[in-house]
Amino acid sequence: MERIQEEMVKMSQDERDRYLYLREAMAASDRVSQLQSAENRGVRAGKLLNQISMIQKKVKKNKNLEQIADELEESTTKIRPIYDQVKQHPDKTAEEIYNLINNE
Repeated sequence: MERIQEEMVKMSQDERDRYLYLREAMAASDRVSQLQSAENRGVRAGKLLNQISMIQKKVKKNKNLEQIADELEESTTKIRPIYDQVKQHPDKTAEEIYNLINNE
């Protein structure tokens, strides 16, 4: 009887250990996913900031929307929100324009 009780305790400990291991593995996987997601957001933000900066430079050279779209090889529809903000706020930095675009 004692031996059966010891086996039951061992089995429950193994199950508990397995549960703890799986929980820790899932938490690690979640952290990796969160880091990848943050990295992807950072890459997208960097690309947008670069595009804003290029559009700002071209607007300062008095280029119109169609010229800028052609030079950047983008559609006017895609860059219009950036272009409009740059035209409305010529003294703002690329970061400030980025914030205006993302808060609209």
